Amino acid sequence: TGVAAVILSLCAALRDRRSMGPTLLSGLLAAALAAPIAWIQGARLVGAGRHLGQAPVQVEPLWRLNPLRGVDVLSLVTPWPQDPGDALVRLHPGYLGLSLLGLAVVGGRGALRWWLVLLAAVLAAPADVLSFAGRPLGIPNPAAALLDLVPGGSLVNHHGRLLLVGAVALSVLASRGAARLRRRWGTGAILAAVALVLVDLVALAPGGAPLPTADPTPMGVASQLDSLSPGRLLVLPVAGPGVHPQRPLLDQRVHRRPLLLDPQRPGLPVALASTQTGRWLGGLALPHPPQGPADAASVRADLAGVAVLAVRQPYVSAVADVLGPPDLSAEDSAAWDLAAR
Repeated sequence: TGVAAVILSLCAALRDRRSMGPTLLSGLLAAALAAPIAWIQGARLVGAGRHLGQAPVQVEPLWRLNPLRGVDVLSLVTPWPQDPGDALVRLHPGYLGLSLLGLAVVGGRGALRWWLVLLAAVLAAPADVLSFAGRPLGIPNPAAALLDLVPGGSLVNHHGRLLLVGAVALSVLASRGAARLRRRWGTGAILAAVALVLVDLVALAPGGAPLPTADPTPMGVASQLDSLSPGRLLVLPVAGPGVHPQRPLLDQRVHRRPLLLDPQRPGLPVALASTQTGRWLGGLALPHPPQGPADAASVRADLAGVAVLAVRQPYVSAVADVLGPPDLSAEDSAAWDLAAR
């Protein structure tokens, strides 16, 4: 979005040389603010750690919320909130807003460049393979293929985020439409347009309002872990229905221990997941959990480097059957001091 803003600003400055100075000044200010974040993400910006591969080709029930790599084509113009229920997904709704599109049509004459920006974002947003109403069409998206040829374009992990660029253009087009309504019908027309947009984006957008929230209360044993051996902590379960894979990062603010967790890759590390212990622990919350190891010694050997194991309810008893009674217990969780056993 920042790169697109720079390009669009320079294009505007070239059309009116008097704006060159303020444009360069605002660009330098924006660069100064963005530099620390760009520095932190430097490795990602050159491709390290990128999620490779195409978007999964599968039916997506939550197609209006778009948790996959690109937006669903129909979701761009389909209003009405969609409740994710017990599913824990990153929300990437692609809904543009019928009210905004209507205003854009009213005021879009003489603004071809903004329509082109919006069109480019919309065409690239569905990612590699087009989907319609949650079902893959099996049709490649040529716009996404063209984007890969642009320097840095292949680094886009979720093409739906390109709609942030399109939103800038859509805002300009919609504001032109609102201004035209005001000139013709007066202030009442623009107030009605604002009210319509608010209802559309707050009450009818797929994400709806208020947005889903998570309980910030940490697991009960989190505040007691200082009494156990120092070292890395593994929190279970790591995956399954109703399990948020990044929840341990929120609880980390309490115990401050290093975690055996990759924020960008839910689940256990590949080396651990390939062991019997890893298959057992990784599948605790699955509908048909794998059989656990026969003894605690093999678990401790496979978990070398993990000082403490913390388990949320209702999976404490399954782990206790193998490791024995926990060293710490709370109503909602328990912990085992593996380093001291």
